[in-house]
Amino acid sequence: MLIFLYPLALILALLALSLWFYFDGRERITSWLKGLLSGSVLLYLLSLLGSGLSGEALWVTLVRDLILLGLIPSLLKYFKGDKRVFFFSLLLTLVVVAWYESRQAEQALARMTEQRQEPAVGDVPTEGDTKEDSREADAGEQADWEYLVDISEGVSPDALQRLAKAYGLQWQKAFDMQYPERTDLDEYYLLDLPGEQAGDSEKAKEISALLLEEGLADWIEENERVQVGPIEAKLPAPRRRDYGIDDPELQRLWSFDLMHVNELYHFLRLLPLKPRKTALIAILDTGVDAKHEDLNGQYRSTKPAYDRDVREHGTHCAGIAAAVSNNGIGIASFAPSTGYVEVTSIKVLNDYGTGRQSRIVQGILEAADLGADVISLSLGGPSSPSKQRAYEDAVAYARKAGAIVVVAAGNDNRNAKGYAPANVRGVITVSAVDTLGNKASFSNTVQDLPQAVAAPGVAIFSTTPGDHYKAFSGTSMATPYVAGLIALMKSYKPDLSADEAYRILYQTGKDTPAGKRTGRLIQPAACMRALLKQ
Repeated sequence: MLIFLYPLALILALLALSLWFYFDGRERITSWLKGLLSGSVLLYLLSLLGSGLSGEALWVTLVRDLILLGLIPSLLKYFKGDKRVFFFSLLLTLVVVAWYESRQAEQALARMTEQRQEPAVGDVPTEGDTKEDSREADAGEQADWEYLVDISEGVSPDALQRLAKAYGLQWQKAFDMQYPERTDLDEYYLLDLPGEQAGDSEKAKEISALLLEEGLADWIEENERVQVGPIEAKLPAPRRRDYGIDDPELQRLWSFDLMHVNELYHFLRLLPLKPRKTALIAILDTGVDAKHEDLNGQYRSTKPAYDRDVREHGTHCAGIAAAVSNNGIGIASFAPSTGYVEVTSIKVLNDYGTGRQSRIVQGILEAADLGADVISLSLGGPSSPSKQRAYEDAVAYARKAGAIVVVAAGNDNRNAKGYAPANVRGVITVSAVDTLGNKASFSNTVQDLPQAVAAPGVAIFSTTPGDHYKAFSGTSMATPYVAGLIALMKSYKPDLSADEAYRILYQTGKDTPAGKRTGRLIQPAACMRALLKQ
């Protein structure tokens, strides 16, 4: 494909220009190199324009490569005096640039592939339409549908089609699930106003009123936008403690001290009971790097499009919840070795870290149908509790399937009751505390939510794509700690319900200085002792 041709053309141009500087003065050689340079530059421009890149991505690639083309040969000419140093430096540089450019091209191709999977908007789907025909793109990319509409029972697609034609509306079946009889979400449609009316609140109110008055809809809510952005933090200072496992970066996990994870490992080592199942954690996020050295030992792939992560957020959360412990690599999670938990990814946010409520709801349904034991949502945004019917229906569906939904409280230092899905009935909401157990300065408060706990969320060191590790801060980081602990609980007690899990977390948790504003800080060892009554 042309998207992989332009990196090759750039390498040829770099080679020609670098050798031209080296052989400056040898007219016969430089004449040949000038021809090679001209041809490779022309090939580069043609292949770049035909690569499928557009807009900002095209200009960013062009400017980046022109800088490389001007900078690298200029630096290499300083090594002309030493032939071996020059050619070694040239070879090393070309290898590095080839690797980098090829990786950029692969990521661009993946993004374009996801975008092509988006369905064309238009008519109301008929009864025979399938998820593949009418679903938003699997990998988190999605059209900007504005509204979620719960169509009244018995209303036919023909009635919706007539209204769509009259107002120029675009419709699409919103959700797909394995057991539609368990939920009303199979009656939801996505609604969008035509281009010139998009965002017109008065027009939207008029159409909403008509839908309700004509008895076509039972419920209408905005398809709210959600965004995540990891807060990169200073790498925590190493803390020396013997945990009885061999992960080399364990010293970076200050959070393990606050939660007394050494006591957890000691308890599980002496416990005569074995896990009854390997509990599955579904990370609904920006994707997860399935090949990461500290995740692949207990990662379950469900769709290839979910197994990559440009944004880093999803991979970081996955490592907190389920990094492979005692494998001599990287960090550790609560599970002391393999066989307790595994993790999977459902990509509900795009490569920019944004997404729509409808895709998150679909992700919850998908995770439940996969048999996930715990669904971890390190995402959310401001929203009124009165607008969360679709979220509530999805959580109820997940609970019926035996899944426990864990959600981040949010990072705006406000009351989480105004944030979704943190405020959704049936979830366990997680606030963040710092190294001293105080409420993290950014963390939303949870005093008005029925089921909320706290976990460390400042400078949390975890996995990032490409076998790397970084420290991030956020309630996004606190959430997978709770998800990982609940998964460990479910590995021993598979039928554990969300209400039972919260009761144990609360009863065994530790009070923080902020009290009800954070909820109680999870204590894994005490939690497992209470669960197993040992």
